[in-house]
Amino acid sequence: MDHHDLNKGNDMRRDSWNWIGLCASTALAAVIATGATAQNPAKPQRLPPGTPSTSPTPAPAPTIVPGAAPDVVSDGFVKQNIKDVIGSSKPQDLSGEPMQNFDPNEPPAIHFEPPIADMGEMVADVAKTVIIKIKNVTDKPLRISKAIPGCGCTTPNWPKDPIAPGASGDCEITLRPGAKQGIKLSKKVTFQIEGHAPVVLSVEGDVVAYVTMTPDIIESPTDAAAAGVKPTEIVLESTEGIAFKITEIVPPVIKNPPMDAATKHVLVVDWPMWEEAGRQPKIMIKTDNPKAVSMTMLVKRSISANSPPMPPVTSPGPGTTDLVNAVRSGDLAKVSALIAAGADVNERDRAGSRTALHWAAKGANRPAMEVLIAAKADPNIKDRQGRTPLWGAVETDLETVKFLVEKGADVNARDQIQSTPLLWCAGFGKPETVAFLLSKGADVKATDDNGWTPLIWAAGLGQPQTVAILVKSGADLKAADKQTGDTPLLRGARTGKPESLKMLLDEGADVKAKNKAGQTALHLAAASGSAEKVQLLLAARADPAAVDEKGWTALDNAMNRTTGDKAKLLEVLKPVSPAPKVNTAPAAAK
Repeated sequence: MDHHDLNKGNDMRRDSWNWIGLCASTALAAVIATGATAQNPAKPQRLPPGTPSTSPTPAPAPTIVPGAAPDVVSDGFVKQNIKDVIGSSKPQDLSGEPMQNFDPNEPPAIHFEPPIADMGEMVADVAKTVIIKIKNVTDKPLRISKAIPGCGCTTPNWPKDPIAPGASGDCEITLRPGAKQGIKLSKKVTFQIEGHAPVVLSVEGDVVAYVTMTPDIIESPTDAAAAGVKPTEIVLESTEGIAFKITEIVPPVIKNPPMDAATKHVLVVDWPMWEEAGRQPKIMIKTDNPKAVSMTMLVKRSISANSPPMPPVTSPGPGTTDLVNAVRSGDLAKVSALIAAGADVNERDRAGSRTALHWAAKGANRPAMEVLIAAKADPNIKDRQGRTPLWGAVETDLETVKFLVEKGADVNARDQIQSTPLLWCAGFGKPETVAFLLSKGADVKATDDNGWTPLIWAAGLGQPQTVAILVKSGADLKAADKQTGDTPLLRGARTGKPESLKMLLDEGADVKAKNKAGQTALHLAAASGSAEKVQLLLAARADPAAVDEKGWTALDNAMNRTTGDKAKLLEVLKPVSPAPKVNTAPAAAK
């Protein structure tokens, strides 16, 4: 091919790509500018001179969904394969399926009860689930074909069967906040309904800051000399005045990691160690405060000529043993080879003092666990937090728990804050795992340094079935934590599921009990924004006239909310409550 032919080929390829880009951008512009729908498609645009006449006609633009989450619409359209956008013979929805015909001006075919999925008070990096009802308000059966969350942190589980006219179906909405505390979350879920316009549900939550971290973004020095001019300090402080320990720092780049509990910690970054660790963009700090388990610091990395290259994403951190690496990568042959060569099966990694068995248990890697136990790995060895491999297992897999207990794992082992595997499992594990631990002698009345019992954990963060199992096993309904004075009922009213609250009420939990702030369960349910919990408590004869240390009633807490189903709360509480003291809503209740 001569030079002229080469240039001609390049011109043809450039023209082709220009045409593809034009079609895609034209379709998107037509949607935005004209509001084109499947019934009123945008007119084909006149192509510029020089465009090949044999090119296919662009497909009609996709429908703009009235009220749909903007990120879903824009991302879904832009990310479609170019071939699908310009070559399809039928209009497509965001998932590539043929679009439904519907009247965009019709009233919503479904109603949500409550109208907002309000998670209330949330703990950073801990998922929470609420159940809403989806009611068919049309005169014909309808089916929800999809529920599209606006972000990856929101997970909907909607009814898959048709919903009869006037009937309702339960929909679980799970929201997992990130590690950042002290923020309000506002998310969207778009429900696509066959033959009807999509309907959008708002999902809200309040991630309370129990431990603050200042600053939360730091900038690395350009060189060693700059690092020594002024030390970089990170301050962690309890907002409740409760002492806490720092249990782990990943990567381990702090010069003065504290060992004792305190209400305030001042940490100094070791920049040379950070360089050795591969200039990681994040530093994760874990604590023993159950409401501030982990926090993440972002590092703005300056350019340095002497900086080592970044390691691959899958590369283990510094100080990690070869045996731990092999277990975490799932390389059983290498695990066996290292043990045969004399590797210490109980050697700890540097980041959290965990052994290979800790990692195998956390990953439910049964083959690796069997090899390690056969080589005399200690099932009761503790990491830096004082936790044995059983802690990692109780969150994930019952069979792994059974294996470890069979091999001698202590079900009543204590970590640095005197927590036990049962306490952890009650909040974050499965009901069947809780039942198994109890059957093996786990103490149902064990308390940690914060005064939390398994039932307090389950009522606030766990599953309703776990609450039922613990109550039947003799859990103390009157136990109160040392931080807030919350009983299981108060904790359930604050952050738990309505089903858990009802179980506790049915078992005779005291609705008049107050915490250290003078709040009853009714105060906390109103502050969390849950009308369903408020109704359950009122039905159990909770006193709507009771006041806390501020002199507030439950109605005052409801009046103070700025998010959630405030209207429903007021509808329930106003007829039975004294006149409120709060007339405005300056801030959401904590």
